[in-house]
Amino acid sequence: RSASRGASSDGEALERARAGSARREAGSSAAAPADLGHEAEATPPSGASSAAPQPGDDAGAQADRHGDGGAPSVGSMPTRVTARLDVVNTCARPVELRWVDWGGAERTYRTLAPGARATQNTYAMHLWRLYEDGALRREFALPSSMHAEVRACDDPDAPLRPVPDSGFVPYAPERTDGGLTPCTPAPVPDVPGPCSPRGEAPAATVVLVDDCALEPVELFWVDFDCHERSYARVGPGELARQATFAGHRWRVRWSRTGQLLQEFVATPGTLELGACRCPR
Repeated sequence: RSASRGASSDGEALERARAGSARREAGSSAAAPADLGHEAEATPPSGASSAAPQPGDDAGAQADRHGDGGAPSVGSMPTRVTARLDVVNTCARPVELRWVDWGGAERTYRTLAPGARATQNTYAMHLWRLYEDGALRREFALPSSMHAEVRACDDPDAPLRPVPDSGFVPYAPERTDGGLTPCTPAPVPDVPGPCSPRGEAPAATVVLVDDCALEPVELFWVDFDCHERSYARVGPGELARQATFAGHRWRVRWSRTGQLLQEFVATPGTLELGACRCPR
């Protein structure tokens, strides 16, 4: 993303002068899941094998931490939405399964011989990579609580294959005081879109709640030149009330990674929406 945070732009100055700055409110007593980011303390789902190491648990990983190996330095997103992987080595040589931690460092969890299959417990939005002789073959993350199969030497863009009737029982985190349950939305294509229009327009208000209940999200205004301007950072269960104008375009991103969650256009009156559009 190419979000500019400066306040020197005439477009941003106009928006701030007309719309006013964002005001964050404590709209819910919901909190992030306990020990957010310490995934080793999470309990495996009912029926899941506890033999496979959990991401973040050094007991199952090699002590050494690899460099990026030419792969992009993007890390896993901390969630407690459990998932499971079946990894199949369809390559002619052994492959390494590496977990990518929050900072982008890799840890080897398994080495699979040609033709071997292994089951790995994981969490939604955790990033994994498969290497054959040091060459990256696959990079993937499960978008939700599911059981899927990945084949090491399939095309890098090949979809993950759901595993039906496997006995996998998704772990549903307990509802928080605010009634929010952590969820992870499907990825949204992050492509350039229209700018906010210039000219007079009816007043509008956007009320954004971080219903993802995982980690903070950020609200960006798309200015008249299609540059993104950060207006609010909203924590799990919190909400932000932002004055704007009908027809102005806004985007919501994960604050830490910048991944796009949604893009919307303000409408006359008040528009209320959740960052992840989680079911209530």
